[in-house]
Amino acid sequence: MWLEATPHPRAGLIGRHDEVDLALPLDDSLSLRHLMFVVRQREGAVHFVAIDLESNNGLQLESGAPIRLAEASGPLIVCASDFVFFCFPTGKPAPWNSESGNVWGTLAARHASRVEPRLLSCSSEPPAGRIELVSNFSVAAIGLSTAALRRGVLMGRAERCEVSAPVMTVSRVHAVLLSLDDELLVIDAGSTNGTWRLDQEVRIARLRDGDVLALGEEVTVAWRDAH
Repeated sequence: MWLEATPHPRAGLIGRHDEVDLALPLDDSLSLRHLMFVVRQREGAVHFVAIDLESNNGLQLESGAPIRLAEASGPLIVCASDFVFFCFPTGKPAPWNSESGNVWGTLAARHASRVEPRLLSCSSEPPAGRIELVSNFSVAAIGLSTAALRRGVLMGRAERCEVSAPVMTVSRVHAVLLSLDDELLVIDAGSTNGTWRLDQEVRIARLRDGDVLALGEEVTVAWRDAH
């Protein structure tokens, strides 16, 4: 899976579902939508973010430590089920040492600049804002903290989603809210019916106070900053 690194983030999904960017359908230990990668260019370096989508078997660092999210400037290696995902910037200079005498020694040094553990400790942090969710069946307002948004907040009909919309036209994990570099992003998670702003389908977009999005055909969400 190749993602162009630009100042505007790009995202890619991995799992068993046909709609994701890299489908691995033959391994039942992977969730339908298992993990997300976000790539962007900042200050001349390529930054990788790997996010576990609250999958059954989770996501681990090279060390085996379970994580919800890892961010790195430069190479990043994470594991999910029996798969190992090597994230490297391409181009020149090459991100490996071809003169090393062993396989692991060829890889450039890796250092995660931010790691969020799989389990979030209780926090009394005030909300950064709220999601107002409207469907044919319900209306709800859900407060979200800065810490939760930095880890990635899932929206969808699955029980594991922090913003739950139990409507069949909404995918199990439909989209992710992610705070990155002081910007709030909404990232479609390879949903079947898409994430829409007005009549335009969006894959990844900045979310500002008052913005309204549609998750599929029957659910709308609005973001309101805390004041």
